[in-house]
Amino acid sequence: MTETTQVELTSCPEVLQQAAADLLHSQQGASVVSVTLTESTPYMDKAVILRRYRVILNYLNMVSILFCFDNDEILGGKVFSSDLIWGDIVELLRSGAPGTLMDTLWGTLPADIKSAYSK
Repeated sequence: MTETTQVELTSCPEVLQQAAADLLHSQQGASVVSVTLTESTPYMDKAVILRRYRVILNYLNMVSILFCFDNDEILGGKVFSSDLIWGDIVELLRSGAPGTLMDTLWGTLPADIKSAYSK
């Protein structure tokens, strides 16, 4: 079972709220794009539900993805971060094989963005 839902930042663990607030404060013009909670049962014991909170932030030409687990013995209470430059995201879409989701998303980009990246 895996289920992802949109949630408010205030629903996230305090450590993730603080990490997002720190980034919003340090990067002028930064904004929250999405906050989600993914609940899954990745273990043999399906009674154990893993909760992963994710905050996606946008600033300048960067996207930051902050996430944490609230009920994992090893990973709980720690915030992990991944950063991508928008150009890298566009390049991932551009290089998608025909018929894939990345190729479909490439087709939806505005012409001025696609013209900067020849396929």
